[in-house]
Amino acid sequence: MHNATELTKLIEEIEKIKIKLDNLILSKGGDLLDYDVIELSQQLDNLITQYYSLK
Repeated sequence: MHNATELTKLIEEIEKIKIKLDNLILSKGGDLLDYDVIELSQQLDNLITQYYSLK
């Protein structure tokens, strides 16, 4: 089993990126195809994938 601290750090980072993504989407007028939105969404996807691979 992986270190619980590592999972906790991933969860915290996921939450930070989710909030950042929500704010970015709002600032882009809801444009989900904006380059910055897509890039941040992909970062979030990668973190979630890491989380599930460690769980």
